[in-house]
Amino acid sequence: MAPEQLSGITDKFGPGVAILYGTFISLTLAILYERQRDIQKDVAVEASLLALITRNILHIFRDNEALAKRAGQGCADQIRLLSSTNEPSWKRMLEFSTVNRE
Repeated sequence: MAPEQLSGITDKFGPGVAILYGTFISLTLAILYERQRDIQKDVAVEASLLALITRNILHIFRDNEALAKRAGQGCADQIRLLSSTNEPSWKRMLEFSTVNRE
């Protein structure tokens, strides 16, 4: 193919492909940011529900310390999972395997 032909093809199709690629990237980023917002919203709701559940557990089992500790351990495990989002998943799996054995 002659350089002039290649230049003509690139001049005609290059801008269209660039616009298409830019649109694709823009839509992909918009979808990912929306997912991230949804996940952050869900985590905030879950954290507030965990706080409410923890208060209720402490109130229900206020007369029995052993039961309060056992019931509260589930809430503590979930809080640890929510707060450890920056750790690798294998490390969290290792924590759960050691916690469940005790």
